[in-house]
Amino acid sequence: MLRSFTDFGVAQNGNIALMFAILLLPLIMAGGAGLDFARTIHARTVTQEAADAALLRAARLRGENPSLSDAELDAAARAIFDKATASIVGLAVSGFDVTYDAAAGTYSLTLDAQMPTKLVSAVGFRTADLSALSEVKLGAPPYVEVALALDNTGSMNKNGKLDSLKKSASALVETLFAAEGAEVKVGLVPFGQYVNVGTANKGASWLGAAPSGWVGCVGSRNYPLNTEDGDYATAVPAIAGNLCPSAIQPLTTDKEEILDAIDGMIGNGWTYIAEGVAWGRRILSPQAPFTEGLAMSEVKKRNGVKALVVLTDGENTRAPDYPTHDSTDTTSADALTARLCEEAKKDGLTVYAIAFDVTDPGVRKLLEDCGTSTGHYFEPSNAAELAAVFAKIATGLRNLSLSK
Repeated sequence: MLRSFTDFGVAQNGNIALMFAILLLPLIMAGGAGLDFARTIHARTVTQEAADAALLRAARLRGENPSLSDAELDAAARAIFDKATASIVGLAVSGFDVTYDAAAGTYSLTLDAQMPTKLVSAVGFRTADLSALSEVKLGAPPYVEVALALDNTGSMNKNGKLDSLKKSASALVETLFAAEGAEVKVGLVPFGQYVNVGTANKGASWLGAAPSGWVGCVGSRNYPLNTEDGDYATAVPAIAGNLCPSAIQPLTTDKEEILDAIDGMIGNGWTYIAEGVAWGRRILSPQAPFTEGLAMSEVKKRNGVKALVVLTDGENTRAPDYPTHDSTDTTSADALTARLCEEAKKDGLTVYAIAFDVTDPGVRKLLEDCGTSTGHYFEPSNAAELAAVFAKIATGLRNLSLSK
């Protein structure tokens, strides 16, 4: 009798274990399906955003380089897409086709892609579809922010270069503000050995105590703060002396205001390119020191663009020795310039770089790497070529708004 009860207990335990195993399998499958579904939704969002970004960037590149072939357009878009979707494990692209309809003025991207599933693959669902469709249409820009970081050093006074720059930059401003229905903001950062934030900012919370007779010059916070746009609890140092150019013009919707600022540029002093890039980035930022720019997330919602145009006519001749820029360690200055260009691009800025009348291969390479792509880098050697470059940039800044 005792054995029969024992056998009964063993049988009961075995049945319970079997029933638990039978019930557990659907639970595991349901949980797995939920995880795979969440992964798929996330991957589809990333894929669509990547397709949109790739098509926008490639179409803008074609606008700047009309001779770009269809194959080169495809390759440019694909490179951007691949970089943006690198986080999707196992992504397989089976179709990637960029087309341009000249009559409609639209670029389209049709994408077919798949991603391997995990747990639900056991029941036959081995891949998830991540297909996407994107379309952009040429038209008047709904929103544009442009910062012009322009070399105002003494060498720009030679051969009429500064006058040529004023004319070319002014023509770009005229073109941008002529777009109907557009909201355009343009700012100016003249740079030399220093930049000038304007005496009106004396006493600002982000600025250090100004010395007697201060004319607006600022130096650099200690590294790495000099490469950042933030943490202004450590103030920007105000610098004595007058070796700085005319004052920064923050982003403005007033065309005459920016044209007057461009016309007022004066060539003076040595060259420290990184400072121009740093403050060009800062005037495009929505946070102090200058707050006229929109957050990048809002710019994207408006299918707009934030752009930084950097121009110099020569190599770095000065570098920071904190807080002043009296060092001649140009290797350090070049490294800081390169770092700040990368930070600007990480912020989502479209960076145009111009080596004006520059023959030094090192400077050319520094500026070429600074641009968003090789199509965003230019080497004009005279006034006519400079005018053509600024006209090309103005064309490239035409909006390409997402229509699908």
